[in-house]
Amino acid sequence: MDTGEPAAKSAKLESISLEDIVKLEVVHDGNTEFRNVKEEILTEDDNNIVGIISQFDEARDALEEDLDDPGIPDIDVKVKIEESNQKIRTDMSPPRMTAKTKIKEEEEEIDIKTAFTDQEDLALHALDLISPYDINFISSHLSKRMEKTIERRLDDNEFRKKSFLFQKIPSFLFGLTFTNNKVLKFRSLVLISEQHISNLICATKTCSHGPDIAEMSIEYDGKAKLGVDVNAFVDFINDNAPARFKSALTMTADRLEKLFVDSKFSFHRYGTSIGHVHTKTKKPRAQQPQLQKKESPMTLSGDLLNLSAEHEKTLIKIVSAIGKTRWNLALTLMHEIFGKTKPESFVTKKLETILREYYLMEVDPDRFKGPFTEDEDKCLIFLYKHFNQFFNGNLNLVWKAIARHMAGRSQTDCRDRLLRKSSSKDELTLDNLDLEDIHDDVPSLFYYNECHVFALTVIPKNEQQDLDIPTKLQQESRFLVAGTLEEIFILPCKETALRCAHHGFTTMNFTYNPAKPDSQFETYLKLTFSNQLKRVGLIDEELAKTFNFSQINYRGKGIHELIDTIEKNRFVVPRDHFVTVNQQEDEKITGGKRGFCNERYYKISSEK
Repeated sequence: MDTGEPAAKSAKLESISLEDIVKLEVVHDGNTEFRNVKEEILTEDDNNIVGIISQFDEARDALEEDLDDPGIPDIDVKVKIEESNQKIRTDMSPPRMTAKTKIKEEEEEIDIKTAFTDQEDLALHALDLISPYDINFISSHLSKRMEKTIERRLDDNEFRKKSFLFQKIPSFLFGLTFTNNKVLKFRSLVLISEQHISNLICATKTCSHGPDIAEMSIEYDGKAKLGVDVNAFVDFINDNAPARFKSALTMTADRLEKLFVDSKFSFHRYGTSIGHVHTKTKKPRAQQPQLQKKESPMTLSGDLLNLSAEHEKTLIKIVSAIGKTRWNLALTLMHEIFGKTKPESFVTKKLETILREYYLMEVDPDRFKGPFTEDEDKCLIFLYKHFNQFFNGNLNLVWKAIARHMAGRSQTDCRDRLLRKSSSKDELTLDNLDLEDIHDDVPSLFYYNECHVFALTVIPKNEQQDLDIPTKLQQESRFLVAGTLEEIFILPCKETALRCAHHGFTTMNFTYNPAKPDSQFETYLKLTFSNQLKRVGLIDEELAKTFNFSQINYRGKGIHELIDTIEKNRFVVPRDHFVTVNQQEDEKITGGKRGFCNERYYKISSEK
């Protein structure tokens, strides 16, 4: 018995894994070749980090197999002994499988039916390049995939590995409008590669693909083999394909027809359909949120208004939504929520006037705003340039548009600040824009000539799908991103219940995910802004060789702080009031025609 027990213990100790006790570091001269050594590329997309890591286990196995080979070069082996917190198991029974281990193993199994194909990954990569992080935009072009599935795939390391390869694959993405007898059948994004064509149909008729995407329109031809004139596609692709992929994607009618057939893509299916082709199922009827009514009306003592803390908090939210000029509507909303205030017979002022005076004197968050800062002066010049160009010099509309994007500043504040007389060429005023022929280094001229502005709409990730359109629009957050090659600023739009159309600006969408870090949003802003600077010619080809978007300095708050501030004061105006107030605003700015400028109105306003 005594001789058997040590032998049993020795057998158990021999089976202990070496890596439980020591860590092995291999140093070689670079000429040694290991068999079956695999390299894996890991990526961290948030910070654009790429690392190459070799699998240690497979390298160790190859080393152990080759140690006895007399022909192998000498290898220096360093063995570093470290204490391990893990206890040495002398019991060699199989490890116990917990419930968490079972769940993890089940998650690692790939379901072939739901797995993304290479062509889907290529399409996902292309859509992500057009509108980064925009799950809504990507989902509206991938009809068979849910938003959660798409987001999970975008965060998958396997997909990020493929993204580096996709950048080298010859491909061309363009917009397509398909009609039959001038009746729209669908709009889509067509992704063409050397071996396949994907038709990514838009979920809506008014889908915007951005200015950098080439667009073509084609009519249904029932007599053609594929339902369209293939030669029209050939000419368009050969003229618009990226220069670096021109040779690989040069098309002939026969080659393109074969691609359509191999991809099982025929326009007859869509040309003979009734009405517009929808790729998404119809949603249930939208719901309208109701105001939470409370029977605690405001009270009056002569011409003085008495408001509780709850009254004041609600009033601040209402004014942040509709602005400081619509006091009749503000009073109506206060009455709808708290009940109607009954004025006494001897009141000499209108109730809305009393409400206005109370707000401006007692609760207005902007009443203690300090002097203008240098950053505010820069933003004033950025906004003045673009709004003045769009409104054709109509200064009334220019000051109004500028003030809507300057927190705590009124139209009068912005106008007086920009039109003040300059005492030095270094002051940021419009007065110094006339010094171009006198001085070379005028800051106002630099910021005016080198600036760019684009519009940004931030859409909540967990937006309720059963809400009506006015409510959804008010739950979105709108900004202007303005700056130069050196720095950018983000300017929230005030009066959230009024549509900020941002006429004349390129509009981008960003899906806000509270779980993501601020750095993701900052990277998105810098990358998008630098791409637009290239598009408008503010970054030339020579500068583009050395310029990187990370060089731009972001001078704004983090996305979480921005959204928290907006949510704190958000007030959703009921549908009827929303429609009325926006129609009135349209009549002031566009003459009642949504999306179209009324030249006659601008001319009359300018004369006045």
